[in-house]
Amino acid sequence: MTDRNDQRGPVLHSDTLLRHILRCREGVIEKASAILELSLPRTACRSASGDGLHALWLGPDEWLVLATGAAASKMSQAGKRLSDLGGAFVDVSHRQVAITLDSPEAEIWLATGCPLDLATGAFPVGTCARTLFHKAEIIVWRTGPESFHLEVWRSFAPYVEALLSEAVQEEPAESRS
Repeated sequence: MTDRNDQRGPVLHSDTLLRHILRCREGVIEKASAILELSLPRTACRSASGDGLHALWLGPDEWLVLATGAAASKMSQAGKRLSDLGGAFVDVSHRQVAITLDSPEAEIWLATGCPLDLATGAFPVGTCARTLFHKAEIIVWRTGPESFHLEVWRSFAPYVEALLSEAVQEEPAESRS
């Protein structure tokens, strides 16, 4: 995997994000939030962030929790306490990698293979969803007006990166004469 500084295209990270899937019942969401020191989003397709910790809502009882730096060690320590709540807190760091897109054309590149309406009115900053990019399952999270963070299974990352790179190389329709 590469960490490229190509401002025009996708960047596949050999990142050090710690990733966990949290599953818990409605009655313990507040306790899980307290343990993580981050209020878990309860609205569909929304995210919450604070101090290097990010929680992405994937379902009524499921979140992808991403952590960097000091938050990663804090999250590791919270694992047992979260599991004791009667849910599951599973490390999936080995399974996924991140691809970031940061460009005014990022929506267009993603639209080449993603069925979601990613326009800012329909998919504002902080929105996330589990979806497809061509034939690969991804989690797409809008992190800024022109920025997206994709979580992709490691085995599909080269495929997704290649398709995104191909989309970057395509000439925009409005510039054709």
